[in-house]
Amino acid sequence: MRQTDGVLTLTAPAALVGATVSGPTSVFVDGGRIIDVGGPGSAYPGDHVALGSGLLTAGLVDLQVNGCFGVDFTNATPHARLEARRALLTTGVTAFVPTLLTAPLEDLLAQVASWGAQVDDSVGGARVLASTSRGRSSRPRVPAHTGSSG
Repeated sequence: MRQTDGVLTLTAPAALVGATVSGPTSVFVDGGRIIDVGGPGSAYPGDHVALGSGLLTAGLVDLQVNGCFGVDFTNATPHARLEARRALLTTGVTAFVPTLLTAPLEDLLAQVASWGAQVDDSVGGARVLASTSRGRSSRPRVPAHTGSSG
């Protein structure tokens, strides 16, 4: 175990580590990242939160979130996006991919750039992994092939 100051220690009576439920277990978090998992007697200097019951597990990753908590990701303001990211944490989602729905191309590009600015930021809330879009394309339809059918 490496020695780090200011580590948050979460202790739970049971934890899912890999494919095994064990406990009691301590999870050590530094800078928002898990740096170690240990059993009774493991310690780092810093804050400690003891969970009296329940099962401690890793966070969920949601690969398609069209919007949530009243926020439409296609036209969301930076403040609304941050509030949605914080609210996602309350559901156990720690990382996600916002999905932008059909909109004019200029609007989609602006939203993609704005979401991209939030990748790896540390303001709190579920982590933005990337962004994606779905819906009808505004481009003209191109035939799959131009050969004759006969």
